[in-house]
Amino acid sequence: MSGIRVVLVDDHPPVRDGVKVALQRDKDIIISGEAETAEELSEILRDSDIDVVILDISLPDGSGVELVTQLREQYPLLKIIILSMYSRSDYVLEAVSNGVNGYMTKETSPVRLIDGIKQVLRGEYFFDQVTLEVIIQKALEHPQRFYDVQDNDYESLTSREQEIMRLLAEGLSVKRIAQSLYISYRTVENHRTSIFRKLKVKNAAELVHYATRLGIIDL
Repeated sequence: MSGIRVVLVDDHPPVRDGVKVALQRDKDIIISGEAETAEELSEILRDSDIDVVILDISLPDGSGVELVTQLREQYPLLKIIILSMYSRSDYVLEAVSNGVNGYMTKETSPVRLIDGIKQVLRGEYFFDQVTLEVIIQKALEHPQRFYDVQDNDYESLTSREQEIMRLLAEGLSVKRIAQSLYISYRTVENHRTSIFRKLKVKNAAELVHYATRLGIIDL
């Protein structure tokens, strides 16, 4: 069977139905499966050859953004596009860091969605206007965060740990970080413990010194 084989992953059937109708306008696109959870997606990928996954962020059994890392490791040739109602910079930047091929909001027109699928299939990246502006604005606000930090310990951190590490080094409390990232206090605590262990620092002061030395923050 020829065509672009696509799987839709969203826990809201009406949303999947809308995307499916939009994609079926193009004769080259074949909807090869639908999933509501990461587990259901895993079963589809094990049993079928899929070209592109259209993935929502909020899934019942995990974060779509974090799932990207796992998919990238298991299926390096798979093209992954986030399609979400959220255009927050932390989501967009983490998705890019985790290896996503494209990111679009659910306001993206059917034509642009189809264009995006074909573009990532050619080995390119695709971002709609909203998410592209988010990336550009973030780069303008915090250009130092886009520098390539060459340090083995720092590179051992996950993208989420790097984000939390910067916030900790900038003096934000665990509670404030949890609120700003919409994650639990305990999750931030666990990340902080992992960060301190990987970077071989014992306290916040040592973390600030480490971050300053690498140029991640500027005192």
